[in-house]
Amino acid sequence: MILSNQLKGTLYCFFGVLIDTPDALLLREVQELPNFVALFYRFLIFTLTMVPVTFAIERGDSWRQIKSLGVTGVVAGLFWGCFNLTIAFGIQKTDAANVFVITSSNPMFSALFGYIFLGEIPPLRTFIAALVCVGSIVLIFASEIGRGNNSIVGMFAALTASLSLGLYFVLIRLVIMRVNERDG
Repeated sequence: MILSNQLKGTLYCFFGVLIDTPDALLLREVQELPNFVALFYRFLIFTLTMVPVTFAIERGDSWRQIKSLGVTGVVAGLFWGCFNLTIAFGIQKTDAANVFVITSSNPMFSALFGYIFLGEIPPLRTFIAALVCVGSIVLIFASEIGRGNNSIVGMFAALTASLSLGLYFVLIRLVIMRVNERDG
């Protein structure tokens, strides 16, 4: 059975929320711990499963493939790390709902960085969606500033996470384009 792109996207979003929700709850439960301790436990199971699986699938060729990513791949990895640090920090410091609304704007940042680094001109609907996202982020920040609580730091962390993830996606596309040019 072949699924349409729209149905695939809907299913990705649905299952992504199902995966993100327990992750956010875990981070909220360990918010008293120092950030790096919480991150250690968050990624322990992931690391213990994915590293052996990756090396088993690649059958010993992983190091060559990692080296082929080059400097752009390393920078992309740094932005991926920045995303993981800042989203965890954001969830620990403010409402998870605010963090998820802010980080849901990362496709708009990807479109912006795609324009800057790849020269891609997004369609008009992307500009409209970007305005809606920016407006939502401004409203979230305004509501928290009005309350006078300390969660503004967590929201800046969520915004940093969204920017990092948007840039990460564009850098990964650059890496893939370079690898395809070199191999093909």
